[in-house]
Amino acid sequence: MELVTIYDMKGRCVKTVAVNGDETRIDIGDLASGTYTVVITTHSGTQTKRLAKM
Repeated sequence: MELVTIYDMKGRCVKTVAVNGDETRIDIGDLASGTYTVVITTHSGTQTKRLAKM
C-alpha cells in the first residue's frame, strides 16, 4: 500500500489518499489554486514532489 499526502505551502495537510495498485487518480478539484507539496510514501521509501494547480 502507498500513501499520498498533499500539503499546502503553510505545511498543513490538505488531502491524504491510500493507494493500492500501480496507477491512481487523485481528485484535486476541491483544492484552491496554488503550489502544493506531494509526499508519496511506499514500502521502498518516500518521494517528495511539487504540484502547481492553476
